[in-house]
Amino acid sequence: MPEVTGHVPGSFCWIELGTSDTEAAKKFYASLFGWEAEDTPVGPDMVYTMLRIRGLDIGAMYKLGKEETAHGIPPTGTPTLRLLAPTRQPRKQLS
Repeated sequence: MPEVTGHVPGSFCWIELGTSDTEAAKKFYASLFGWEAEDTPVGPDMVYTMLRIRGLDIGAMYKLGKEETAHGIPPTGTPTLRLLAPTRQPRKQLS
């Protein structure tokens, strides 16, 4: 993977993976991309996993909650959907 030092406004810049099986996902992405994972406890029964390659932070992973898993898909932020939705109006910068 090339090292990215900047991002064009509106482009994807952070991988945030919500999964029902973090251990399987860590193994899969380590074998596929060579990602390293570092777990950090962030609350009762909650872990936030930083994803790295060559020591550089490239994203994160977390275990989906019961409600998210019951719906079958991870939540997607509205700002991302606005960027992807076709529009006839000029795009506004998201804060």
